Amino acid sequence: TERETQMAYAVKDLIEAQGEETESIQRLLASLGRSYAHLSRLFRRVFGITPVDYRNVLRLEKAKTLLRNPRLTMAEV
Repeated sequence: TERETQMAYAVKDLIEAQGEETESIQRLLASLGRSYAHLSRLFRRVFGITPVDYRNVLRLEKAKTLLRNPRLTMAEV
């Protein structure tokens, strides 16, 4: 439904806004007032990936970008 899709996008926005914070996804999504299991199902239904996997993809993409910068050491990345 439209409401479920909106909730999935709210989860996506929340994860993207989290940035460098390492708060657990479960705690982060609790701020939306729904259970992690419910939000995870909605997210997966809409995006085909779990919220945890999505956050990991974002982190890997950022790491790949940083690795392309020759001025950064591996430790800095």
